[in-house]
Amino acid sequence: MGPWTDIYALCATIYYYLSGDNPVEVIERISGKKLKNLSEYNTSVFPELENVILKGMSVDIKDRYQSMEEFCEALYGAANESLGF
Repeated sequence: MGPWTDIYALCATIYYYLSGDNPVEVIERISGKKLKNLSEYNTSVFPELENVILKGMSVDIKDRYQSMEEFCEALYGAANESLGF
């Protein structure tokens, strides 16, 4: 356990908020069940934001953000890119 666990939980909460659906559990994803893209639920979600959230929910912890600082930088960058700043 480490920051990547908290980041997963935060991203799962954001995923639920934006989709209205619980994300597929990691154990189910390991056995092949797919996590739906947020855009399948909510077309107003920018692809850049979707990518940040899905990376934070990666099955492999090595693929997740390793710190809140790294996550926040990615989130800020996605917001700027999405809004054209």
